[in-house]
Amino acid sequence: MERRTATQARAHGWHPTGRAVWILCALAALATCCVLLAATAASAHAAASTTPPRSCGASMATGRIGSASVPLDATGAQISLNTASAVAGTQIVVRGTGWPGGVSIMIGVKHFVQTDGVVTAFDGLAQTTATSTGSFTSSVFLLPPGTCGILPRAGTTAEIVAHTLTGNIQAGAALSIAQTPAIAVGLPLLQLPRGATSIPVSGSAWVPGTAVSLVAASSPPDCHVVTPIDSVRCLTSLFGAQPVSAVAAADGHFRSDVPIPPGVLPGTPVTIRAAVSASPYGELVFHSEWQAQLLPGVAPTLTEPTGHGELLPSRSDEPRYAPTAVQPQRAGARRDWVCPGTGRG
Repeated sequence: MERRTATQARAHGWHPTGRAVWILCALAALATCCVLLAATAASAHAAASTTPPRSCGASMATGRIGSASVPLDATGAQISLNTASAVAGTQIVVRGTGWPGGVSIMIGVKHFVQTDGVVTAFDGLAQTTATSTGSFTSSVFLLPPGTCGILPRAGTTAEIVAHTLTGNIQAGAALSIAQTPAIAVGLPLLQLPRGATSIPVSGSAWVPGTAVSLVAASSPPDCHVVTPIDSVRCLTSLFGAQPVSAVAAADGHFRSDVPIPPGVLPGTPVTIRAAVSASPYGELVFHSEWQAQLLPGVAPTLTEPTGHGELLPSRSDEPRYAPTAVQPQRAGARRDWVCPGTGRG
């Protein structure tokens, strides 16, 4: 049979059937899938631009922290902070008055602007209960970094928010965000030279004139870290350690040598603890990323006993082994064991 094009078929009143219809349907389905995929990708991109990823363990705020309504009979609920400004790691205490007696209160932060421009919020930083008179004082908590450890943007204003668990009552207090400072140790990670008596430390991004207390510190192995504030409480100065005060220069930098106290047992983990109590940092305590184990001042040597109960001194870091002749034993002979150096069995 002669083949006809679709145009010829329509000209004679025919319509494409069979394979042609199948091809047209397949093309239509493919076009629909492309449109859906494009729409999904656009939605995902829009969501990614406004919502930080949760894979980094961030504690995302619920809707209650941003949209709570305050009834007329609870307009007296208010909070105050122990500091007007903060950086990542600043210790914060929230005090409240005018709350319903005995109500549970959750504390978080919103309008948190990261250095990458993402605006996010965190809830559950602390939880407390109002007294019968409607007042409360929260436990100490740290202003967190952003998602994935991204720092807050200096010059922005966040808001610490206290709200009831149902979200029907909330109160907020402004918190100015300053530049988060840093310290660094001029040694490779996990390395500390044998016999070292001090640790070189530098600082950056500090407000000029800020005095920072630096000390060699460690965290006891029996100190359990459950919350971020626990890591601060566990960080204690080494026994006998003397802190030094480093003052930031006009460019915000400083350099200092932090002494290692004598008598610290080899194997003790060592890090640097930095502390400051001044504006714009409030109460700020943190430690360096660098840490290492203290090595013995003198490298240990090994000795091996000789075959006559004598010790052969080692002349290097490698042990020397003295050859010992092994005397053959007759079958059934008695073997007497003699303690080296004593002549007695």
